[in-house]
Amino acid sequence: MKHVIQVLALLTVIEFFSAESTAASLNIVGGISNVAPSGVAPDDFIGPGNLFPALPTIMGFYGSTILFNVSGSGSVTIDFFGGEAGFHDQFLYNAGSGFVMPPGFDHTAPPSRIIASNLASPLATFSAPLSGVGVLPFEFMINGLVGGLTGGPVNGADPNNAPGTPPNFFAVCAPLTSSPNPPSSCSTLWVFLDDNGASDDNDFDDFGVRITVTDGPTTVPETSAIALLSCGLFGLGILARRYRN
Repeated sequence: MKHVIQVLALLTVIEFFSAESTAASLNIVGGISNVAPSGVAPDDFIGPGNLFPALPTIMGFYGSTILFNVSGSGSVTIDFFGGEAGFHDQFLYNAGSGFVMPPGFDHTAPPSRIIASNLASPLATFSAPLSGVGVLPFEFMINGLVGGLTGGPVNGADPNNAPGTPPNFFAVCAPLTSSPNPPSSCSTLWVFLDDNGASDDNDFDDFGVRITVTDGPTTVPETSAIALLSCGLFGLGILARRYRN
């Protein structure tokens, strides 16, 4: 009986602290895994002299939906790293009262190529509160349009990449990889836009953002949880007294 009480007490303490531990995540759901870029033009984010000089290509997902899972009063941080585009491309995020463009998340020519020099120096950064689970609320605007045949793609309705399809984005977990079978769940991912400019060059370097989610502070345990922990500690105290006697 003594050993049973000991095990139950330890399990109670372990369960209490395990319940408080979570990890924020972004999950790439649906769509197809493919290689980007697959078009005729070079990608201005990868290769020698670019943001990812060691990568010849990137493995990731087309036509997917990005879901979030954040506990407590967490947050999302979005970094803009520029792009190579002749169209007017913008990134919009729902900051709680309708979709808005974070300051600096705007790119248009000239010049057509504006890309950050390194990963530590994004062109713009935006943060907002985020908690719970759901579809991460973001979309792209192309030449003032969202959706349709020429407007920017919306998360939750991103078209699969194929000739003649509307503009779409490509999602990949960080760190980026050129290896097969890329992960589909992470706390930081990249989203790259192809705006179908330049005769639909299909190179996915027109706009690039990095998205990171973070859990909020550990919540104060409820009364029932405190009682559970107290029972476990009380049981351990009884065992310790018996061993001393």
